[in-house]
Amino acid sequence: MEGLFQPMHLIVILVIIGFVVVPWIQIFRKAGYSGWLSVLIFIPLINLATLFWFAFSRWPIEKEAERLRMGAGAPIVP
Repeated sequence: MEGLFQPMHLIVILVIIGFVVVPWIQIFRKAGYSGWLSVLIFIPLINLATLFWFAFSRWPIEKEAERLRMGAGAPIVP
């Protein structure tokens, strides 16, 4: 009987991983980082360091927005 439940366990584990990883990928992408950084959440202690780095650093999207506000992104008109 145990052999019948193993494929179901694998499916459940993959669904749970999907529910954890997919939102992190979207968050990293919207912040301007690579979605591959979401893999770091599976490494103990590195996941905490990544969380603090992500929470307290300036995101690339913030830098770009600031550059656009300062007029650096405006086209040059002769």
